[in-house]
Amino acid sequence: MSRSETGFTLIELLITIAAVGILSISTATLIIYLVQLFLYAPIELKVDQVAEEVLNTIIEGDQDKRGLRFATDITTAQDNRIVFTNAEGKSIDINWDSLEKRLTRQVDGGTIEAIPEYIGDIEVSGVDNIIFKYYDSLENLLSTPVGSQSLGSIKRVKLEIIVNRPSASPLAPYLKVTSSVATPLNN
Repeated sequence: MSRSETGFTLIELLITIAAVGILSISTATLIIYLVQLFLYAPIELKVDQVAEEVLNTIIEGDQDKRGLRFATDITTAQDNRIVFTNAEGKSIDINWDSLEKRLTRQVDGGTIEAIPEYIGDIEVSGVDNIIFKYYDSLENLLSTPVGSQSLGSIKRVKLEIIVNRPSASPLAPYLKVTSSVATPLNN
């Protein structure tokens, strides 16, 4: 007497489960990649763009407001503020606003403007809340604030910033860019 049984063997079930698992892993990998590409990449790009613009504005300046690279004299040197005279004779005051976490620039006592102007929900801060570090000709770090008698000994200014977007999705990685630029002074 023969019995006809219908159903799946244990081997068939295990092979099916393994195949579904492999497809699930590759699908999840693809979804994670697409989410990063379309959601987080633009955020990272904006943070990088803001960091580059901040450094460029402070160091190079604008066409009519030359930056720190063109400094001929420094009148104030603090952790979060520097006031210098550029080659055009304009007084440039760069200050970090710790409450709003933004850098600002004021030219010849005029209007205070954010660096960069379109910063939006991006925050700029310093490493350990210090934006500027000052060095003498022997590369010794000068203590801040640099006293008026030591301002003439500043030969290099190091600028370190952290740029992040704290309002990004909680699922997004913490976006942080740290840049450091040494700028020789022409004094």
